Amino acid sequence: MKYRIYLLFTVFIFLFTTTYSQNFSLESLLQSDTSWVVDSVISNKEKFRLQIIYTKIERTSNGYPVLTKYNYNVNPTNYFYPASLAKLPMAVIALDKLNSLGVAGVNIFNPLRTSSPYAPPKILPESDSIHTSYMSLASHILRTFILSDNQSPNYLYEFTGHQYLNKRLKELGFSRSVINQRFASGNAETIRTTHPVELLDQNGELLFSQPYTRSELPIVEVSAQTAIGKAHFVGNKLHRKPLDFKYDNYLPLEELDKMMTSIIFPELNVTQTHLNLNVQDYQFLKHASSCLPNSCYYPDYGPESNYPDNYRKFIMFGDLKTPIPNYCVICNKVGLAYGFISDLAYIKDNLHQVEFMLSAVLYVNEDEILNDGIYQYDSIGLPFLGRIGRLIYDYECWMKQFRINK
Repeated sequence: MKYRIYLLFTVFIFLFTTTYSQNFSLESLLQSDTSWVVDSVISNKEKFRLQIIYTKIERTSNGYPVLTKYNYNVNPTNYFYPASLAKLPMAVIALDKLNSLGVAGVNIFNPLRTSSPYAPPKILPESDSIHTSYMSLASHILRTFILSDNQSPNYLYEFTGHQYLNKRLKELGFSRSVINQRFASGNAETIRTTHPVELLDQNGELLFSQPYTRSELPIVEVSAQTAIGKAHFVGNKLHRKPLDFKYDNYLPLEELDKMMTSIIFPELNVTQTHLNLNVQDYQFLKHASSCLPNSCYYPDYGPESNYPDNYRKFIMFGDLKTPIPNYCVICNKVGLAYGFISDLAYIKDNLHQVEFMLSAVLYVNEDEILNDGIYQYDSIGLPFLGRIGRLIYDYECWMKQFRINK
């Protein structure tokens, strides 16, 4: 309770010293929070490689969303390892490709079969068909979001392929984004090749077959400063030089934020060309990105569902053990690797009629050694993301009340 009162007092002081939204400054709001973790990160934003995008969402009288975005220290040349954030475009573009096939009877619930060594046929007994060896695209996308599983995205990658995935990213206007890796180790040749994929009907009959393919696109260098840290481990061997991510995945925060915006608000047409998704696809992506493991009944994850509510919900709740209120909906995707911790979140409080988006990434690796497993996720990363989420939330609540009373 004392903690909550202090945070509300922080927001009150900020509002008192500004002329409400007319002179809003994200930097000033962040600096108004004098908690140790926020002050430490904000005061050393370059060390923590901090980037934040806050989206204020207002509605017209007919409910149409009007977005205003505020950036803090955002720089597309300041590389961060996206980790599981790369699963967001993999899922979206897999649905985009599925709809482009034009094959009768094909949908997201068809069992998917592949001979890829990166996507073994029996990762789990769960299935939405009688063929328990082959999960559907729907199941893989759900696991990709809800559990942030590292095998399911490989099925999506086999389906889209390196060339379609990267070509569509460029067509959609994500000019800097590059997917150069599966969620498995591999060289340039294995990354560019994908194995046969088949979609089956519920009786096991073949509906669609995709042969072995090889991307004609090169594995390009990332257009950012990709050398990170002062040393890194490869296995048990320490290499006393930075780890270079120049041939890895790269997804700038602004482009990731734009991807999430395109899912939450498809009516705004924020992408350069239209995604080939229908209303049901957008609803499914919102469900997949918001569902908690212990409340997901399709499929039922059994023992894997025994996660706290804040599992993979870093912004607002990452450092809290309390249940997320049932009136609070969070559509998001997180990343966590090499000391980088990130979250893309759309948060809607249906009780107080407050909604906003917040995308953020920071780097918490005090010893600057990558792959040593020593990172400050629990002591700095999660508390910081939780705190700034609640700071923005309280600001939104105050502004909502102000507009009502005005």
